[in-house]
Amino acid sequence: MELTHTILILAHLLGLAVLIGSPLGALPGAGGTHRPTLAVGLRRLLLSAATLQLLTGLALTALLEIDDAASVDHTKIAVKLGLLLVAGGLAAHLNRRPGQPHVRLWFLSLISAGTAAIAVLW
Repeated sequence: MELTHTILILAHLLGLAVLIGSPLGALPGAGGTHRPTLAVGLRRLLLSAATLQLLTGLALTALLEIDDAASVDHTKIAVKLGLLLVAGGLAAHLNRRPGQPHVRLWFLSLISAGTAAIAVLW
């Protein structure tokens, strides 16, 4: 059970890293280049990372619910789920409409960083 928990946390953190880091690297001026649209692979990667965040987060919550000694803060989980659904919606929107994504990329990174802050500070 402990190994499963550790693997799920690692996968959850990898998804978070992709959601925060990839949009920042794709913003105009990052690395000295101008990128007017996102590459198809990056758009799919962002959507996959949001899906990974959702699935691993639900699995981690389920593991906590199974454990009798652990208490789950359902309000915190609901807030994080809501933010993740917004981030997933942004990633899906980027996947469908790739033109001029700069503002959506900033919001995606900020929302993802916000979920990390909630996880640590709440």
